[in-house]
Amino acid sequence: MMISINHNCGSIPGSIANWRQLLRYKRGRSLICTASLVLVVVALAVVPGVATAQGSWSQVYHEDQHAIKNIDLESVTHGNGRFVAVGHANLKGNSGNRQPMIIASSDGTSWTDVSPALGVNGGYLWEVIHTGAQFVAVGNDSTKATGYNEETLILTSGDGLDWQRVVHSGLPLYNFWEDIAYGSDGNGNERYVLAADTSLYYSSDLVNWSEVSKPSGTNGLYWNAVAYGNGQFVAVGKSGSGYVTARMVSSDGADWSVQATSEVGKDTVEFVNARFINIGVGGGTYTSRDTVTWEEVTPKLITATTIYSVDYANDTYVFGGGAVGTGNSSGYVWVTADLKNWWQERINGVTEGGIRSLAHDDSGFVGVSDADGMIYYSSFSSASSAPHFTSTKSISATTGAPLTYTVSADGLPVGTYYYHTYNLDPSTASYKLPAGLQFSASSGVGVLSGTPTEAGATELRFSIRPNSGVYVDGARAIEAEVMLVIGATVTATTSTTTTTTTSTTTTTAITTSDSKSDCLFDWAEASYSTLFSPATASMSFGPYYLRYYSQTNAYLAVTVDSLVYLGPLSDNKILDLGPATTWYAAASCN
Repeated sequence: MMISINHNCGSIPGSIANWRQLLRYKRGRSLICTASLVLVVVALAVVPGVATAQGSWSQVYHEDQHAIKNIDLESVTHGNGRFVAVGHANLKGNSGNRQPMIIASSDGTSWTDVSPALGVNGGYLWEVIHTGAQFVAVGNDSTKATGYNEETLILTSGDGLDWQRVVHSGLPLYNFWEDIAYGSDGNGNERYVLAADTSLYYSSDLVNWSEVSKPSGTNGLYWNAVAYGNGQFVAVGKSGSGYVTARMVSSDGADWSVQATSEVGKDTVEFVNARFINIGVGGGTYTSRDTVTWEEVTPKLITATTIYSVDYANDTYVFGGGAVGTGNSSGYVWVTADLKNWWQERINGVTEGGIRSLAHDDSGFVGVSDADGMIYYSSFSSASSAPHFTSTKSISATTGAPLTYTVSADGLPVGTYYYHTYNLDPSTASYKLPAGLQFSASSGVGVLSGTPTEAGATELRFSIRPNSGVYVDGARAIEAEVMLVIGATVTATTSTTTTTTTSTTTTTAITTSDSKSDCLFDWAEASYSTLFSPATASMSFGPYYLRYYSQTNAYLAVTVDSLVYLGPLSDNKILDLGPATTWYAAASCN
């Protein structure tokens, strides 16, 4: 295959001491080292991870187990060896005011009511967090109210069992408090931030509170959630109609700036696995590590999706929520290892509301529901029953050559399923496949077939979901992203070099083996085994001579005169690391 390349990458700075520094340097330069490939456009496919949990969810708590009725559980957290869930309930047989409720568990399966005797004849608890030193729960005391606005109820506990009420100042009466976050003010001092209706408040001790002076244009928005991570607070809000949204950021919880007014998940924000995840109930879900660049990660498995919460453990993200259809509501979890490939399960018995909040310990996840006080548990050991996509995650094709690709998965209940495909390329119309290809489903099998006519790389999403009974307990669905790479059919010729007085064009063939490149790959594997392992055989793919490393989902490749990398350290983008000759010399591969 003939490849013509015009290379415009600069030299590698002498201060670059190692491979990781080089990757950071190249990423910091916004990938300005590029190469234009003539005659063929091709991309390498990342093989996404497979979610390792959770395969089964069991109900471990219900209001009928105790002398309590009409329980709504709103939040759950874990700390100091204990789960704590909060909400509100009526005493059995009493149709009067709601009562704050706290229940606790040391293992996620056996739960005990530890609600303190507050002398509060009406009230709510909306949120509970663990700061690393203590539990903090916030809500409302309905006995101290003016109209619908009530006094803030703040409770603390070191062990999750014995609770004390905080006497505070600076907080006015509000209808209800939405969220609380704990972090730092940027100088090593503690900082709490409360979100309530149209205001935010901050405090260093839970006792003395000050109102945030919000940026212009955000007055009147309802602040639904706040979270802290990577030295930043993030708050999200919306107007009463939901048509106006905003995301704000702050390094100290006191001074805030508007980060975005569009592409905002307006209902919830959490910080898990070193990233913020911003959720919009019935809308987009976005993720970011730096609060500047956000990527939408909304699963497409069910159109009437309502996601309320997210947690991360055991190399797995678990999202909790519900979906509405055929006249009833359902509780669901969405599970993913990479925020690209998902599977979904309907939780048995959740008939309304959905999974409102999630937490985990070292053994499994806990999810709480705002209907009938239900709590669900899924252990990490249930991973073996998790559905997984069994088809290859990358498809190689050539223009003019017939292609057949069958969609398949394990771990789905026996039944008849719909098969769908989406083109994730934003420049194309929804569902549009590359020219010459079509997708069909018959006899319970989904097939992508045809003869492609145009070269290029396209990211597709395939989903498999029940044909009927999607709202039946235990129903599952799965979706996966697959990279389709179509190479152009070209005629191989001998390599030549043509020089004129005005320009130079070099044409080089990639061979099926390359001893110098193999030497370079061997050197990289020996020098940086944590990045490049296990060692595999080299292969040719389009203009690349490469090796793939399954442990880190990374590729190392030589393309004529450049060394390139694709993997997690480059945000899964092809990254030009500079002239291959420079690396041959560094590795003594001459």
